[in-house]
Amino acid sequence: MPGLFAAGEVTSTGVHGANRLASNSLAEALVFGRRTARAEDGPGPAVGDVEPLAAPPRGAMALGRIRERADTLLGVRRDGPELRALATELAEAGDPAGGRAATLVAWLMTLAAERRTESRGGHYRVDFPRVDPAWAFRQAVDPSGWWRLASPGEVLPP
Repeated sequence: MPGLFAAGEVTSTGVHGANRLASNSLAEALVFGRRTARAEDGPGPAVGDVEPLAAPPRGAMALGRIRERADTLLGVRRDGPELRALATELAEAGDPAGGRAATLVAWLMTLAAERRTESRGGHYRVDFPRVDPAWAFRQAVDPSGWWRLASPGEVLPP
């Protein structure tokens, strides 16, 4: 999404090791937030085809409602049907006093959680309770869709 950057633990830098939830968030946000501000716009090198992205929400949801729904459905325990319902609810939100940026971020988080059909680290899918080696890669999203990013040291095809 134009102008939307990720910084901190959400970016999976691996600086502090695996499965570190909120223990070093401030340090990562400060260091990588600064790097993000200086970075070129756009994701890194992509591998394979782009999976199209649905049209983003045009409206907004009240911030209190986003918090309540995210606390309930986007925590560690996640379930496919609940995620699909939340994605629809966010996409159709129309509160004129709502937070558009927060609605967009919650919608993207919901779609990412729904896409990932495995359980890994702090993401547990009730309907997909095991780790799936096919998901051992990093990904990015932009207006054209979801991208599989090249891993460090991976040789990309010409």
